[in-house]
Amino acid sequence: MNESIRDAWAYDEDGFFCWPISVQKNPRREDSWMIPPDCTFTKPASKDQCFYRILDKTNNNSGWEEVPYPSSAAEFIGVEIPHQSRTPRNNERRKILRSLVEKEANRYREKQINDENGNLLAITVEEIPEPTEEEKAAQLLAAAKGDRAAAVSRIVVEVERKDETGTTVEVLSFDGDEEAQTRMSRTIVAAQALGVDLNTETRTWVMSDNSIEQVTIAELAEALRRAGDEQTTLWTIPYTGSE
Repeated sequence: MNESIRDAWAYDEDGFFCWPISVQKNPRREDSWMIPPDCTFTKPASKDQCFYRILDKTNNNSGWEEVPYPSSAAEFIGVEIPHQSRTPRNNERRKILRSLVEKEANRYREKQINDENGNLLAITVEEIPEPTEEEKAAQLLAAAKGDRAAAVSRIVVEVERKDETGTTVEVLSFDGDEEAQTRMSRTIVAAQALGVDLNTETRTWVMSDNSIEQVTIAELAEALRRAGDEQTTLWTIPYTGSE
């Protein structure tokens, strides 16, 4: 063991432990060591989720205070982590801040503190203001419109196929979302322009269950009508609140 070297523990400008260092004996005084400022020979504990702060910066052998990591984003409100500081504690605090804000993103957000030239000085946390009644209404309307769009995308309509006597022989199931309605409409308009018999002219169509059928233009027109009616019913829900 080299008796002219021993361990010491450095702390930052706020008194928090940074890292261990090695110091040498003072060659001019056998009973003293060449220990830099802001260092101590008292080793801090190493408990997880804790910082360690020197009890008395004027007495580098005063021991350490255990400081638990912040456990909620609210604890960072009013606390500024300097952008230029890269001490182990401040590096860890940045990670903790961002992790906690991510977990409570509906209540808190990271805030940057800049100088007059827009240069980043520090980061902190601020509480997200409670939305106004108008903002709440807008959020509810946006959510309702999202639900409506999802409901429209799931529209499926049924059309009865009948024989010459009017008896239902099959039930055809069509997708009725907006894209399907557009395809139906184009097919119907083209057939009408050609003057074909809508009851006998057929087209190959992919049904709602992904099966392939030969369907008449008249059946497509009925499916389009029913899909449009269903969409009309859904379209007013965000404004009326009805289901």
